[in-house]
Amino acid sequence: MSKTTPQNVRDDIVHQWLSGRTFSGISTNLGLPKSTVADIINRYRRTGLTCPARIPGRRRTACHPRVVEYVEFLKTTTPSMTASEVRNRLLTDGICDHDSLPSLRSVYHIFKRDLNFTYKKLSKIPAESLTARNMERYYEYIDIISTLDATTLHFFDEAGVKRTTGNRDYGHGVRGQRACEVQRYASDVNFTVNLLHSIHGVDHFNILDGPSNGFEMLHFFNEVLNMTNEFGLPILMNGDTVVMDNCGFHHNRLAENWLRRVLAERGVNLLFQPPYSPELNPCEMCFRRMKGFLRENNEFTERFTELAIIEAMGEIGRASCRERV
Repeated sequence: MSKTTPQNVRDDIVHQWLSGRTFSGISTNLGLPKSTVADIINRYRRTGLTCPARIPGRRRTACHPRVVEYVEFLKTTTPSMTASEVRNRLLTDGICDHDSLPSLRSVYHIFKRDLNFTYKKLSKIPAESLTARNMERYYEYIDIISTLDATTLHFFDEAGVKRTTGNRDYGHGVRGQRACEVQRYASDVNFTVNLLHSIHGVDHFNILDGPSNGFEMLHFFNEVLNMTNEFGLPILMNGDTVVMDNCGFHHNRLAENWLRRVLAERGVNLLFQPPYSPELNPCEMCFRRMKGFLRENNEFTERFTELAIIEAMGEIGRASCRERV
């Protein structure tokens, strides 16, 4: 790559040209190729600048640490913010002026190289979960559950399963034309899986044909209270705690009162998670693994949905349960 003509020489070329010298005269006087003199003067005539133009493909200069730090702040607080929006914030917030504002490409370089950020699906947090009351309930829950023995905790939750889980939503097609594929009818026929899960593994689950309700929840716990584990001991013992979310029918006046009463007769406590906090229930991770198995075996799932669910739940081992509790 040829060397850039020094700035003082470039200024001298323009000064001599403005004084009336010809390209050939300037070239002879400074010992430069005539083409170099012509390029510098032509750039001055087009732009009014004597500085060299940016050379395509040149290695990028490092952004100022203050810019990188502010971009990190913006993307950490709002991960969905685009590069164009980041540039606008750098300008409006006074971090950069028009001369020092990084290009879109430079902003992308900051994302990828300086901050090591990657593009991924967002984990969305409901704004309602951050109200003062809900945050208070969240910390109250953390304070309570942190004092309990992990071996005494049993988490309960429900999940819906559709027969047509394996249908795909995206595919390739010719540009400008729709991509069409014959698939199974996505009916509303579904199942509900009730799950009680602990550090010891899957305590118990059942499968309902259709949605769940307060009566089905009570029926589920009636089964659990009459069951024993592999060692011949009751699944729910004195001193244990059942944890569940704030689903509407969980708080049904009759259902909640009955459940608290029958659990209390066994010395078992009932604890509700704070609102908008599904990540606090490890059953969610079990359901994620279950649905992944169903998607991988979509033909089997479509024909024998209940058997596929049973097979999927059998894949959830005791070791993985300990990681999630």
